[in-house]
Amino acid sequence: MRHENIHLTLAFIGNVDADTRDCLVDAARQVSGTPVTLPIERVGYFPRPRVVWAGPQRTPEALLELAGHLNRALTPCGYEPERRPFRAHITLFRKVARAPKPFEFDPIAWQAPAFQLVESIPEPGGVRYAVLEEFPLAG
Repeated sequence: MRHENIHLTLAFIGNVDADTRDCLVDAARQVSGTPVTLPIERVGYFPRPRVVWAGPQRTPEALLELAGHLNRALTPCGYEPERRPFRAHITLFRKVARAPKPFEFDPIAWQAPAFQLVESIPEPGGVRYAVLEEFPLAG
């Protein structure tokens, strides 16, 4: 992943038309939560999509609540929430043949005072993410 594309996905929406996008933005504006500190303290591997990721040992409760509120708020817009439980992770590498060897690193406390609606724009060699709107979390 290019460093400017590093992110944590709360809800993957996919391609939508302008009316649906407007509905999603209006719904996200209604979501409240508290700022989140996400501890990045381990590296893992999802074999099926062949992804190396970083994330917490345990997802903070405030982040679980935010993801749940957001998923419920987006549902009237036609969004179908993921059926699997939410697992906070940040994708580091894609198309990796096998899991990396275990290694230790100093944990990182990633501060999230807001969440964003982001559009994925295909480009040669990958994608670029453009922020459509940012939604601050109450302090």
